[in-house]
Amino acid sequence: MKFLIVKTSSVGDIIQTFPVLEYLKTFFSQAEIDWVVEEEYLSLIESHPLVHRGIAFNSKLLKNKKLLFLKWRQLLQFFRELRSKRYDILFDLQGNIKSSLITAAARTDKKVGLGWKSVAEFPNFFVTQQHIDVVHSSQIQTKYLQLVQQFFGDQNPFLPEGVNLILSFQEKKALEKMLVKKKPRYMVACFSKWQNKQLKEDTLRQFLNKVFLEDSPYFYFIWGTPKERAVAQRLHRFFPASQTLGALPFPLWQALMREMDLVIAVDSAALALCGTTKTPSLSFFGPSREEVYRPLGSQHTSWQGSCPYGISFEFRCPFLRRCPSGDCLKKGSIEQFLEAYLNYKKHNLSGKKKHKYDE
Repeated sequence: MKFLIVKTSSVGDIIQTFPVLEYLKTFFSQAEIDWVVEEEYLSLIESHPLVHRGIAFNSKLLKNKKLLFLKWRQLLQFFRELRSKRYDILFDLQGNIKSSLITAAARTDKKVGLGWKSVAEFPNFFVTQQHIDVVHSSQIQTKYLQLVQQFFGDQNPFLPEGVNLILSFQEKKALEKMLVKKKPRYMVACFSKWQNKQLKEDTLRQFLNKVFLEDSPYFYFIWGTPKERAVAQRLHRFFPASQTLGALPFPLWQALMREMDLVIAVDSAALALCGTTKTPSLSFFGPSREEVYRPLGSQHTSWQGSCPYGISFEFRCPFLRRCPSGDCLKKGSIEQFLEAYLNYKKHNLSGKKKHKYDE
């Protein structure tokens, strides 16, 4: 069986789709699975041991009005590569106009996509032959699995085991240099593309200080942009028992996560990546629902803020990108975050010494 998955972005959603690969390989052990993804995430897909071939798509070419000749030349090259192979089944898990162009051009016997109630952008509905509606309020990994399982008529629960991305020799050496003997080791990855998903820097620092006074962990502060790097460096100066790391390749980032005792994160790619490991997480949610985006497994603990404007939502706040305050998360108190941390300790470290806060 030859499968093609169309899931081009975003990076967190791509990672949340990985269980589909495990599912297909469980029932079709000799399956070849190719994946169409945005060019900037191709290295992530190619590092997955269950992906046979990653096909890079650069959607920016559709928006760029300059260099028309070069643009169309690159697009034709992409579609030529896409159509060089015929597939038995295509799963369009993106459900928008961009993915509909890819799905329409692909050579497949069956094209499976989201139903009318579930598709993100309605034109996508018309390029797939079989349509399956999913429950948007489902946990994000199981939502993608729903489409594939329902196509095969499978109603049995499927719990993904996670996967180790392929490390290069250089990345293995880099990992050895990053690790310190001191424990516990906590990774702090509290940045997000969206400002309203982030904690206030001062609140984060004070919360981490409470955590440090409680358990004296060694912190790994993860950053991705120059602005995030500046924040991470300020935190590093406050916590000498720490290091800052940025622009990590996904396999190296995941491998480092596996060596952690805890990942502290917000709703972001970092949290999604943590869900592919056995490492516990403590995550903070505001404009997205913890029941949907918290990783699967009892080792994952989360805190959910409430909207001061009384807005309710199934999976993500409709005002995520334009809310002027972001107070659902930014008004969270240090005491509330500390309580969430103690809940994590209670659920993951039962039988060990109690906290001084419990006395």
